[in-house]
Amino acid sequence: MTLTVCLLFSSTLTSAVQIDLVEPSLTITRLLGIASSFLFVRESGFRRKQLNRLELESGARDLPITVSTITGSTTKSLRDFDGIYRFLVLRGTASELYQSLNLAFVFRKRFKTSNTILICSSTDGSSRSEWISNAPESLLATIPSTSKSSWEAFFEGLLESSSPANRRASCWFGLNNKGRSFGSGLSASPDLLTLFGRSLRPNELISPADIIDVFEGKSEDEGIIIEKQRAFYDALTSGNVDQMNVIFSTSRSEAVQNIVLEGGALDSWEDNLRDGARPESLVFFDPDVHIVNPTLAFSTNVESMGGAFSTLLALQKWVKEGDEWRLFEHSTIPWTVDSAAAGTLKCDTRGCVALTKK
Repeated sequence: MTLTVCLLFSSTLTSAVQIDLVEPSLTITRLLGIASSFLFVRESGFRRKQLNRLELESGARDLPITVSTITGSTTKSLRDFDGIYRFLVLRGTASELYQSLNLAFVFRKRFKTSNTILICSSTDGSSRSEWISNAPESLLATIPSTSKSSWEAFFEGLLESSSPANRRASCWFGLNNKGRSFGSGLSASPDLLTLFGRSLRPNELISPADIIDVFEGKSEDEGIIIEKQRAFYDALTSGNVDQMNVIFSTSRSEAVQNIVLEGGALDSWEDNLRDGARPESLVFFDPDVHIVNPTLAFSTNVESMGGAFSTLLALQKWVKEGDEWRLFEHSTIPWTVDSAAAGTLKCDTRGCVALTKK
């Protein structure tokens, strides 16, 4: 701020100390003063937003939730779980929460591995039974009815920079196990795979040897998808292009196409599976499947190169075409204890494209 004042009033100051500046020099110093004042105002705005964020984080930690334990339900503030759990909060209508939780449900094992609890808040007065009925008790915490006004006040503060119409907008935010925010957005459906890779990482090192690789499918469709998941990795590691073409749907993934349109390089399956290029030592373990409806399903698993602790988290989207389940999209992201993922790999029937963190 001192620099700004000196530059703006350079003419007065130079006269006071009997220094002569030519007019071009005075003009330049005044322009620099204006630029400096602009930077000062912008920096002040950044600092104010940062302080507001810190205040909101502190306020969020005092909000109460009800969680299920072995002995029953208990209500505590988020602060009481510091050092234990991470929290991902979703806010939206019953329809939005239903869609978000259906995808979140396939990550149920990953929420457990990362010690993350989901919290949902409706904007239309709907209840948990209207979002999803089969979510594990340990996965989804609830907001006590006596504390809904406190949560609403928090969301209004979180969205105060938005227009009045957006004060009840759908949004999400996350807290790490130290009570610090790791992200937020204006949607009830965050990119969960990216969040797991960057912020909801495993709580401890994992490897195939640590997992009893058994999946007990509750339906015929779940069993079929697990078998097709195995067939995908068999084709990937053996270089069987024909088998890969049979596994995939013929439809293109919109997510993959968007990356291509933005300049991403798409490597065909022929290139990905040739000798020297394919991941021959890749192993996968700890699979899980969630059937959303008769024509849509998701599966997840963990990948490792040669059984090492450097692991990746994979997500597959399946669609039913006729009587056959086909792989529509395969995505994978580094998922390790110590470092946040710097990129994601997405694949469809054509091949794979990498999306790196900007």
